[in-house]
Amino acid sequence: VRSEYRKISHYRHPLDLGPVRDGDGRSISGLHSQSICLVRQKAHQDRQDEIVALFEHGHKPVTTNSEEVLCAAHDGRIDTLVYDRTATLDGSFDPETRALRQLQHSPTGRPGDPCHDLIEMAAIETLRHDGRIHGVANEEMPREGTFNAVLRF
Repeated sequence: VRSEYRKISHYRHPLDLGPVRDGDGRSISGLHSQSICLVRQKAHQDRQDEIVALFEHGHKPVTTNSEEVLCAAHDGRIDTLVYDRTATLDGSFDPETRALRQLQHSPTGRPGDPCHDLIEMAAIETLRHDGRIHGVANEEMPREGTFNAVLRF
């Protein structure tokens, strides 16, 4: 099947995902499910490789300090933001005074509520300024902390 696909494919760079087998010999949906699983594994590995390259071998400054991350996100200085997708950081951030205040209650979403999801705020600001974001499991964080940010300058 693979050699036939390569003959008719117009893709310049097809992924080499190793052997893909059609388990029951007749189910295209089974083959599709197996392929999706392999593509997800490949994407996960590529993301981890990118994160390691940025944080371990990169030449740009890195911060794990939440206040610095929020300031840099607001200023558009984050190239890549990696955050712990299981963590919470609720509070307020004032861009004028550059002050972070953590609060012990969750945001209500009501107008006037001073409490916000600060992880979400940093992610939105990073995307708004053309940065990249990655939500990862705690054990996949390149460095300890809620945030890890590679700064542009």
